[in-house]
Amino acid sequence: MSSVDGLDGPRRNTLFRAARSDWLGWMLLVLGLLVFLGRVLLVDGVLGDSDILLYYYPVKSAILGLWDHGRSLAWNPFLGEGQPLAGNPEHELAYPLTWPMFFIPLYRALALSQAVHFVVAWFGVRRLVARLGCSRAAGLLAAVTWSFGALWISAMHFFPIFFGLAWVPWLAAGAARRSRGLGDIVSASLAGGLLLLVGEPVTILSGALGYAVIFATSPMTRGRLGRAAVTAVFCVGLGAATLVPAVSLARRSVRAAGIELSSAEELSFPPLRLVELLAARATGNPVPHTDRDYWGWRLYPEHRWPFFTGLYCGAFFLPLFLLGAVRAHRGRVLFVGVAIAFVFALGSHGGVWSALRGALPLWRGVRYPEKFLAVSMLLATSAMAIGFDIVRRSRSAARFVLLWTGSFAAAFTVCALFSWPFGPLSEVARWAVVRAAIVHLLATGILLCSGRHLVRFDGDDDFWRVAERNKGRLLHTAFIEGREGSEMEADATIENVSATAARISVRARCPAPSCFLRIARTNDVNWSVRVDGRPTAAPTVDISLIGVPIPAGTHSVRLSYSDPLVVEGAVVSILSLTLGAVFFLFSVRRARSATIR
Repeated sequence: MSSVDGLDGPRRNTLFRAARSDWLGWMLLVLGLLVFLGRVLLVDGVLGDSDILLYYYPVKSAILGLWDHGRSLAWNPFLGEGQPLAGNPEHELAYPLTWPMFFIPLYRALALSQAVHFVVAWFGVRRLVARLGCSRAAGLLAAVTWSFGALWISAMHFFPIFFGLAWVPWLAAGAARRSRGLGDIVSASLAGGLLLLVGEPVTILSGALGYAVIFATSPMTRGRLGRAAVTAVFCVGLGAATLVPAVSLARRSVRAAGIELSSAEELSFPPLRLVELLAARATGNPVPHTDRDYWGWRLYPEHRWPFFTGLYCGAFFLPLFLLGAVRAHRGRVLFVGVAIAFVFALGSHGGVWSALRGALPLWRGVRYPEKFLAVSMLLATSAMAIGFDIVRRSRSAARFVLLWTGSFAAAFTVCALFSWPFGPLSEVARWAVVRAAIVHLLATGILLCSGRHLVRFDGDDDFWRVAERNKGRLLHTAFIEGREGSEMEADATIENVSATAARISVRARCPAPSCFLRIARTNDVNWSVRVDGRPTAAPTVDISLIGVPIPAGTHSVRLSYSDPLVVEGAVVSILSLTLGAVFFLFSVRRARSATIR
């Protein structure tokens, strides 16, 4: 809820709140870069516990050797008997964000590209969530959940996946109903083009699936279909530098006939790993990179390490995702997209993979089903943001999250103390359970200490009952008279505030389907409210103040105070004074006439 208090004060307060929110986002972003990439950004080196050191660094060093000696980059003579280089999307030679390696030391270029894509994904998720109509706070939570999540961090070691996934949120954001202008088409086309220039097949399919799911969250119209078609054409055009030679190379490779089924189904996601969404490192600790500390590889039929070594996204991820998926139409559509991508990720476990290979010739050239888990988690993160906004305005939703975190906190505490019901736990497993118990206890404490933002009451007696129930949280609670009415879905941003004694003018921007604006003036019946020139009913909030419901978009809000009874009373007074003056003058004249006689 945004509020307007006066002429200059509210503008400064609003700008301060916006700046504070932005600074919080920047601080978290910088913290993430330092935690996850600080050791390669601030020192000379590359991440050594991954494919970066074992594959990408040597291959790109060989490419630089060809470049430094003036050799052609069309052919790679160092792998086997040689193979195409520029036409192979594995090397991302047509992708502009890899070009710094030709001008600065390779280790610096790799660290810089990782940092840039981390930042791109951060702002991409915030943009996607905002286009879905969620609040700024929900966007910040989604960015933290995705960018600090275990899946995204583990993808950092696989450049084609990491680079491509960074652009998927930007592409998907262009499919939302709120994306209407030319700028949205350009940004989505640019993101899709860069995704195609990276050229990783599963990531491209994931981007297409994400765009389709976000497109389905709103009604289909001719204008939206036209924008989607224009976006698709420009994406293909921008990505042609990689797409055209890659398709030609695929036709000459083993992918043309189809990858063998047993090889294509390798790294099919085992459903038992979903327990990692509840407890970080529930299947072991992948950091030491030893089979003794990490036993999740035993869940795979081929006994290989997983593609994504982690899934955990925080204690609030699952309950907020379920709320968003159940209680909002957009969330239900996102849930369908999550389920589709998850079924793809199951690979051989679901039986769908082999059916797709039989129905779609293109699918025969795709392998490693677990890669689809990334877009599934991205869509789930968007649904989680919707669930977060639901909790902000719904007491029952907040109780559900509290019950969820409290129940799992108790369950993990019992497991940590008594090693039940799984029998004796190894040291790694015990610490995973202890961490999960602590995290869920902290989450429960946060919910218990947080205040309710919006409370409705009906009449004076009901107000006292509601106030009594919220004793101790009154400073963090907004009271609105009336059981039903416009519900706040997000914070409105206000600007251009102008106020006099009897007039207030403000420009409000609502990022959600509906917002609420509180005006710090007593809600007298003689205040009139107009939104974009149309009269609007103004409910009473916080016992006596003016509340203005704001629909989605940017709107001009004007309030004016005029008491018609003052004018009517003044007219009666003037008429009475006039009549009195006339009567007085008539009496004086009559008295003078009598005296003369």
